[in-house]
Amino acid sequence: MISEMTYKNGKRSGTSKMWFENGKLGSVEEYVDDKLRSSRYYEQNGSLREAADYEEDGSKKVKKK
Repeated sequence: MISEMTYKNGKRSGTSKMWFENGKLGSVEEYVDDKLRSSRYYEQNGSLREAADYEEDGSKKVKKK
């Protein structure tokens, strides 16, 4: 995989992306002060496999119906 990450003051901050060897997007993660805030993971064919948003403590947000 090929990746691109953004850092601020030595901590992950902003958007991080990874691509499969076939050029398709593999993942997109959003960080704030080195803490994961959201993630989107894809299959090699480009279909979305998993998506999640995270609380400040790092736990996944629970979606209310």
